[in-house]
Amino acid sequence: MIEKGRISNTQAAMLAITSLTIIGHLILLTVVFAQSRQDGWIAAIVGTILGLIGIISLVKLSQAFPGLT
Repeated sequence: MIEKGRISNTQAAMLAITSLTIIGHLILLTVVFAQSRQDGWIAAIVGTILGLIGIISLVKLSQAFPGLT
């Protein structure tokens, strides 16, 4: 629910997760697989780990600064 133009922490987390997932799967993963060929599975694992680090950092920042989303 939007109050005074702000979004909740849950809404911010869901927005970040869906945005990173869409960008990762549709754009970046296609380019990485085209370049890595046989070793694409390694790139997928590394990309997943980096994406999770990004999501965790966004959640931690949101928790450190509540009400500033």
